[in-house]
Amino acid sequence: VASATRGATAISRSGGVTTHVLRQVMMRIPLFVLDSTASAIKFRHWIEDHFEELKAQTRLVSRHAQLKSVVPDQVGTRVNITFAYETGDAAGQNMTTSCTWKACQWILDQMQHFPEILVESFIVDGNMSGDKKVNYQAFINGRGTRVTAEALITNEILERILKVSARQLEEGHLQSMSAGVNIGMIGNNCNIANTIGAMFTALGQDIACVHESSLGTLRFQAANEGLYATLDLPALIVGSVGGGTNLPTQADYLEMIDCKGVHKAGRLAEIIAGFCLSLDLSTSPNLSPSSSPP
Repeated sequence: VASATRGATAISRSGGVTTHVLRQVMMRIPLFVLDSTASAIKFRHWIEDHFEELKAQTRLVSRHAQLKSVVPDQVGTRVNITFAYETGDAAGQNMTTSCTWKACQWILDQMQHFPEILVESFIVDGNMSGDKKVNYQAFINGRGTRVTAEALITNEILERILKVSARQLEEGHLQSMSAGVNIGMIGNNCNIANTIGAMFTALGQDIACVHESSLGTLRFQAANEGLYATLDLPALIVGSVGGGTNLPTQADYLEMIDCKGVHKAGRLAEIIAGFCLSLDLSTSPNLSPSSSPP
């Protein structure tokens, strides 16, 4: 808490943080196994031709989940179908599972009219959705809310509060990125999982999603006037309605920061991103050359 506060102080005294929600999407990816590759090809084309019907089926389950796309991906006899939804102010994992199940049951019923397409097995999620697991798909395409935070920290504030220069932070950051590549790290950041874990607990979010939500790309760039710092969180799984947001203490905390209820999920994501950047900014001097802990 003290470290995040120090970083937030440095950001605030330099003019504040700018945050943006870039997109919100929740995916469910069921698996269909067909009897042959030829059958799977016909099945894949049939799915591509029936988006509107599938969308209508999902609407029978939820008026909040908006199906945006259906993309089948075939590998041999296996067809994984990516159902991508916008889920409003809900994190949407349970919602999208129910909607996708309904659509898939309709698909199975329809396949009875096509004897040349034989579905041997079906799983409502074939483990390609990436639930609660760090994965490259979420890192590249985003899952949940994709949000960015950026700030310009002046040289005077860097020296006075963080006891480090912009050049030292940039050099340490570049060394850290290189080391991350060597060990196969997905993304690059110092310790945003600490912020996300704490805020998820306090604000009624799904604790199991801390793993994938802690994907992040931190970037430092030294400038004449100070340090430009930016953080991208591509897979922040948050909601301002439903689930743990209705617990008494968690609801109180959400109300305190004006993040409870409809049209508040984006604000919640932006606040979390801002504090993630704050903590990494405060931690980074300890990982920079020729610096002592602030």
